[in-house]
Amino acid sequence: MIVRKRSINGTPVEKGRMNEKKLQNITIKNYEINSNGKKKYFFDYYGCIYPFNMPISLYKYPPIFGYCSLSDFQEIGAKRLALLQFLDTCTISGEEEKDTYNNLKGKMDKDALTNNYNDNKNKQIRQKIFEYKFGIQSMKNYSKEEMENIIMTDLLSHYILRIAFAKDKEKQQWFLKQELKLFIFRLNELKNINVLNSHNLGESERGLIHLLNRENLNYEFLSKPMISSFGVKDEAWEKYTSFIPNRDTIEKVFKIPFFPDAYFLVKDHKVCVDKAIAYVPDIYLDVILVTQFKITIKESFKYLDQNEKLLLNVQNDSRISSFLTALPKAYVAKDYRQNYEHTQETRLMPQNLYNVYKQSFPPCMRRIFVNFLKEKHLKHWARQQLWLFLKGAGMTLEENIHSNRSIWLQADKFDKEHRYTIRYMYGKEGKKTDFSPYNCSSIINNFPIPSSGDTHGCPFKNFDEAHLKSLLFFFGLTDGQIKNIMPFKMNNEYQMACVKFFMETHPGSSADGVGNHPNSYYIESRKYYKSKATNGTSEAGAQKASAS
Repeated sequence: MIVRKRSINGTPVEKGRMNEKKLQNITIKNYEINSNGKKKYFFDYYGCIYPFNMPISLYKYPPIFGYCSLSDFQEIGAKRLALLQFLDTCTISGEEEKDTYNNLKGKMDKDALTNNYNDNKNKQIRQKIFEYKFGIQSMKNYSKEEMENIIMTDLLSHYILRIAFAKDKEKQQWFLKQELKLFIFRLNELKNINVLNSHNLGESERGLIHLLNRENLNYEFLSKPMISSFGVKDEAWEKYTSFIPNRDTIEKVFKIPFFPDAYFLVKDHKVCVDKAIAYVPDIYLDVILVTQFKITIKESFKYLDQNEKLLLNVQNDSRISSFLTALPKAYVAKDYRQNYEHTQETRLMPQNLYNVYKQSFPPCMRRIFVNFLKEKHLKHWARQQLWLFLKGAGMTLEENIHSNRSIWLQADKFDKEHRYTIRYMYGKEGKKTDFSPYNCSSIINNFPIPSSGDTHGCPFKNFDEAHLKSLLFFFGLTDGQIKNIMPFKMNNEYQMACVKFFMETHPGSSADGVGNHPNSYYIESRKYYKSKATNGTSEAGAQKASAS
């Protein structure tokens, strides 16, 4: 429940006034919140940035008091969308809760080239955050008002997009995925920061614990026991931490409900469970925070869906309705439907199919296609995965049908059993829906586990190490290149493994956009070979000119 009576220090405020933060054309007001009707907590928006140079929040408390000019409303909404669009081209390790703890182990196994790649990506993301005014490059060079302005820009822009993307389920998923990337990036930055304890300035606490407390996630915890001079060990501490790697770095163990908060940690036997309570060490708190972040946004979309009139009242406001309607249409997350505009170099056609697939098909599609050429047949999920990919790569309906028909063992049987399916994918049959190709997340998380004879899915996920090495060797990679890829497989970072595969087979490429969508992989590869051919021609011309 929201209480509008007190200011930040709990003292009464004058009638008609709240604790306002006036920031040029943006004003926002703090408010108190009740927790289970027992104790009042005050949510201070200013705390979203201290002691960090970027605002970080679970966005549980919308900034519902205050005002914002229409021009600022539109500007910050557009900037947030631009930032999310940029993140859509990036693969950030640990995008899923189940992957987050994997980042805590095995990092030393990654080679210097991989670390440089990650460092470069992080640097680019950081620069974009600063460019769009969602972070502070140096706390020393900013006034308090400027910092507050960044906080309000971050909060308001998030909720603007949340409302704008609420109508469409598919766009909701895109919004959540990109916001999750931004949140995880900020979490990774916060991990290495210690914060002064507000109750005892002589002590400090880890940044993630500070965030946990600030978001009113008041889990009970056990503190690390003092070392006994008699060598007596604390039984509870030993029970809950003895099997955890790097246990010496653990300072607190939190008592957290195993579902949904600690589900992924429990599922993978990373923590101890006792009477439905998971005992989570502080080094795994990022998993808990990511889970809470997803729950918050999903519950918000669910609430808006159940209260459609409330959403319509906002979206039909004449001052902002056209802008909110335009935002989801403007987002450039590529779904590679028929309206995607390919260039002559990127469009896949029957004429170039057999020359291109070895160079530019991602491993998942290349494996399916090679098997298709061999067996002259595809099972259901492989058909779904490959045929939509060919559509996204630029093949017209007739080209897609013709290419598959020419490979199929019995052409007349193909026409009878599968021609309709491809027409259905292009929106020419059934509900006339223009289907988009599957992205990496869908292939990895939603496709069924392959059984004998199946070729669908992500090979980095579905293959064991021995079979994956054989496949990569078949694709022409050297032992050294395969060695560079395998740590990602072992750490369950399948999309990063695909990025590394691209970098090994496309030397000198930045791999922008790779690892999120098979069609992004294909397009970046075609651009790479086009650039390579152009540069080769230029160099040959220059050599010829110098010789003459």
